Amino acid sequence: MPLPPGRGATMLRRGRTLIRPERMQQNEPMIQKKHKRKLTPWVIYSRIITFWAPSILLTKLGGMSNPSVQQAWREKIALVSIITFICAIVVFLTLFLPMVFCRGSQRHQGNVHEYNATSLNSGVLGYQGRVINFDKSQPSNLLQVFANRSEGEDITMYFRRSLPESCRHSNGDAATRMDPCDPDNGVGGCHFDDAPVVFSDKYIGYDWGKFPLGYAVLNGTVLNFTPYLNYAGDKYRDQLTDKAIRVAIDEGRYDITIPFYSNPELKKNVNCIFETYSTGVLVKDTPGCFGVNLYNYFALVVIIGIVLIRFFMALIFQYFLSWQLVRRPSRDK
Repeated sequence: MPLPPGRGATMLRRGRTLIRPERMQQNEPMIQKKHKRKLTPWVIYSRIITFWAPSILLTKLGGMSNPSVQQAWREKIALVSIITFICAIVVFLTLFLPMVFCRGSQRHQGNVHEYNATSLNSGVLGYQGRVINFDKSQPSNLLQVFANRSEGEDITMYFRRSLPESCRHSNGDAATRMDPCDPDNGVGGCHFDDAPVVFSDKYIGYDWGKFPLGYAVLNGTVLNFTPYLNYAGDKYRDQLTDKAIRVAIDEGRYDITIPFYSNPELKKNVNCIFETYSTGVLVKDTPGCFGVNLYNYFALVVIIGIVLIRFFMALIFQYFLSWQLVRRPSRDK
């Protein structure tokens, strides 16, 4: 058999062994060169967050003389800082978000006393929308007259008042010229000359849709038209103000803001109506509180969704997938 051209008579080559590498293979150096890690954003952040731990401190006190070990420790601290920051955000969104965005809310700041709230202390009534408490230093005759009243009940019509100055600039309808102490106001006129002492800065708060008969809402203020309705009867149904009031009372349209503010003649009566019939405020949430409640509902749905998905996936794995992982393969495979 002829030999390949360019080769010797023999084709003997030195074999490769564990201690004798191939001739064309470069030997590995005994001392490796130190390769510095690139300054990526993660490395920079880890060094910034651990600025209080210089390398000499880690070497002397931490026993970490190797720079790679020091960097690994710094990255662990950086990871812990990120986890702590995320946990702080979750705690803030859960506990402290209402305190920030519900500031001034009539529900969350405790600046209202809800009407007919049975869980609250007795003796709290309303005068021109403000809270009065007859358990504190009121004359004994008032305590007897207003005993066993509903929580937050309006008793403004029992006290003598003059017609507000703003009513003199109204359009002259009967609702703006009625004497507050008229004998036909529903309680037989004003029984007391002096107005009660207001002990609190709180207002009487009414929940939407839970007003007594004869009440309506004008721009967030609850108005008690009962004295006027008792006084007017059917005498003034042709007047514009009377029609707007009776729409709220007879048809159950409690909010009369649009009729009063859209009509120039009715708009003249707004201040007079406020000062004459005000009995409290509408208990409502601010837009910030609405957003907080919306976030809480969204977070609740997401968390419950994740829990349910994990639960059903576990059931699917247990009863439909796990047995396939341990079954004997067929012989043809």
